[in-house]
Amino acid sequence: WPVKERPYWLNDRELPRRPWIHCPQFRTLDSILLMELPESLPQRALPSEYGGHYWPPKEEEGCCHQSCLKHDVSYTSYSEWSREAVQAEPIESKLFVFQGGHFMIEENYHYFTRAFYPDKRNKAKPVAIPCRLNKAAGLRRSFCLPFEGNPSTTWPYLSAAEKPQEARDLNGVLYALPVGWGDESGEPPANDSSDRWIWVYNHPTRRIELERCQVELLCNFMHLPEGSRVFAHACTRPEHPTFARPVSQHSLDNLLCFCLERFGEDFCQEWVDSTEGWLQPEAPCGTAYWLNDRPIARRPWLALGGQYKIFDRIIFESKSPCVPRGALLHRRLQEEYSALAPLFGEHHAGSPFKLAKAKKPTQDDAGSGDELP
Repeated sequence: WPVKERPYWLNDRELPRRPWIHCPQFRTLDSILLMELPESLPQRALPSEYGGHYWPPKEEEGCCHQSCLKHDVSYTSYSEWSREAVQAEPIESKLFVFQGGHFMIEENYHYFTRAFYPDKRNKAKPVAIPCRLNKAAGLRRSFCLPFEGNPSTTWPYLSAAEKPQEARDLNGVLYALPVGWGDESGEPPANDSSDRWIWVYNHPTRRIELERCQVELLCNFMHLPEGSRVFAHACTRPEHPTFARPVSQHSLDNLLCFCLERFGEDFCQEWVDSTEGWLQPEAPCGTAYWLNDRPIARRPWLALGGQYKIFDRIIFESKSPCVPRGALLHRRLQEEYSALAPLFGEHHAGSPFKLAKAKKPTQDDAGSGDELP
């Protein structure tokens, strides 16, 4: 164990000064160490403090002082590794796609491009270009795309606005389309049936080409090559969230984390304010099919740190007409959600078994010989 003569013990916890966020048992662990190793625990140093420690070379047998290199463990000594500057490669593609939902996240988009377009030129991580799609494009974003998975959920996605006043400005990102998406001449697929983006959703969608003037880039140091073309995919048969396919809080957290960490809280706020479908006003009592399926639903700070407060505050305080007042209060935990009976029919997700609310036992039921469920 580290001692005063060898104080090389680094407190590299994810949040060293707030260990309770990721390690609730930190007090127990530290007390055990302090009890068993009273001279060792005080030697533990934070990253900034640890950077000041050095390993002094000593003249020993077979090792002269001049040949012993100083062992530098400073966190700021990167000069030896940063001498070779790597120039960022310019984007050569002239075909781009607007993403405003699940595939905004770089890892999701990169996974899709490698799976469907295995060209070696698609191995590089894509660059997300923040942008805003003007409402003149006639699109809206809502929780409208059913995704059959485990579990089945409803994703936020684009769809055509039925009325001009329903179209909205939508923030999102642009990605260069992968090599192999278009033909060799640089033209897009001839029809939707040959567009592999259509295949991944397993739900009726169509490709739309956007006018360049409808896309506003939000970073002044980024620009699209001359003659670029921008496309988007819109759901042609949007469906509201249902009991069988609710809105997933965990998926929403991943998306909002990307918005917050990459482009800031304002970008995250705009995404929430321009997304519809949180509640279903046409259903009885404004039904909300919104499942809080966070890894630890009642202790979200263990997985999200303090970010969960930002997400909940943005949704709760939103004044956008797209987000009904009190929408956050309609979010249900897993055990609460599993006890709900669907209000839209007698069957659940095609199952022949009817879902009914549990009947409260009465005095007449007692002694009737029937077992209560």
